Amino acid sequence: MFEVGTVLGHEYAGEVVAVGRDVDGIGVGDNVTVLPMTGCGVCAACVAGEPLWCSACRYMIGGFGEYVLADARYAVRLPSCLSPADGALGEPLASALQAVRLSGLDVGARVLVLGAGAIGLGVVYWLRRLGAGIIVATARSRRNEGIVHEMGVSGFIAQGERFDESVMKMFGGKPDIVFDCAGHPGVFSQAVDVVRPKGTVVGAAVCFHPENFVVGNANWKQLRIQFSSTSVPGFYPCSRYDVIWRPRASGHGQRHHKIGKFAVHIGRNSSRGGSTLQNHGRSFSLTNSIRVARRV
Repeated sequence: MFEVGTVLGHEYAGEVVAVGRDVDGIGVGDNVTVLPMTGCGVCAACVAGEPLWCSACRYMIGGFGEYVLADARYAVRLPSCLSPADGALGEPLASALQAVRLSGLDVGARVLVLGAGAIGLGVVYWLRRLGAGIIVATARSRRNEGIVHEMGVSGFIAQGERFDESVMKMFGGKPDIVFDCAGHPGVFSQAVDVVRPKGTVVGAAVCFHPENFVVGNANWKQLRIQFSSTSVPGFYPCSRYDVIWRPRASGHGQRHHKIGKFAVHIGRNSSRGGSTLQNHGRSFSLTNSIRVARRV
């Protein structure tokens, strides 16, 4: 998926240490978190603040490196109440929030969350705060059971523990919405099987292996199937569930506008001087960028 030598890491936060001339609204010393991608800046998707669907979309990952370049339009300045460690949770929490919004959640809905990793925990977090009724989470082990309960679940099921029977008992029937937050072959099919007729299945996890499920079962149940990709502008949360993500392009909505970028400095002890940035074995000019020191 990525070139050999690519520095991974797409969930990070840091301190701005340099800015480019086209950057507006972010300054040196600001703590920021980032949507790690960029687009052409002029197509319909970019103007709508959705660079993921730009034909020129490019991922700007590198959180495990010393520095990372990022697009200032998709940066969020963290309020003083949030630390950089909090900010690093912005991307997974935003992805989880988008999945919950796309589910069409009604107040009091009965929801099953398959998977108790970062996205599953985030989905539970938002479900509880946005009015869900009974929330049950499942996982292959009980490792995250305590954290899941802290997020607000009504019950937890370890896979293999009479799963179907346990689900029916906890919900008093079949759930209204099922989230696949596991991204493991077979889980989406399980979601289709366990959800109620006319229910909703949300694919919130990334899986690049083939998934087999009987289309006739979904058809007979008249299910609504919704997939949710990575976070997009409008879904980055601040404290509690206040949304603070906004596009940051000058001239937004016009045919042509400048694209400001910034760079994130990951190391704690590296020099903050100079006008270029070394990352992924390449040198980037900071003319249209800002430079950031990561704290997590």
